[in-house]
Amino acid sequence: MQRFTISLDDALAQQFDALIAAKGYENRSEAVRDLIRSRLGDATLSKDVHEISHAPTRVRRPGNFCVASVTYVYDHHDQTVTRRVLDLQQDHLDLAQTSLHTHPDHRDCLETAVLPSCRSLPMCIATRNRMRTKRTVISSR
Repeated sequence: MQRFTISLDDALAQQFDALIAAKGYENRSEAVRDLIRSRLGDATLSKDVHEISHAPTRVRRPGNFCVASVTYVYDHHDQTVTRRVLDLQQDHLDLAQTSLHTHPDHRDCLETAVLPSCRSLPMCIATRNRMRTKRTVISSR
């Protein structure tokens, strides 16, 4: 077992302690280990997804697949963002086959697109500025 020390500002430490309590961790070390495992898993998955989605079709193994969901929140009164979202969906009809769209309040739109491929759409949406929240979840085998 390795030991290391980290420094956190007071506000971040309080938020982390609240998360630890809410999730039922017995101590900070257990929570940090889970966070590290999660990030390492994400990094490994991202590498695998990049290799799978960029491999020529002829060398992809039959059992490999990659799917993604992209969730984002944006101000639907901001016509620039609304237009970008609609244009992206129209430009990638082969990718964005399913989506959920709802209005959590008067100003915001929350949308989740389920994508049967890990090609460009997740990165297009996830990197757009003026979106308040964005999250891409990628699954591969």
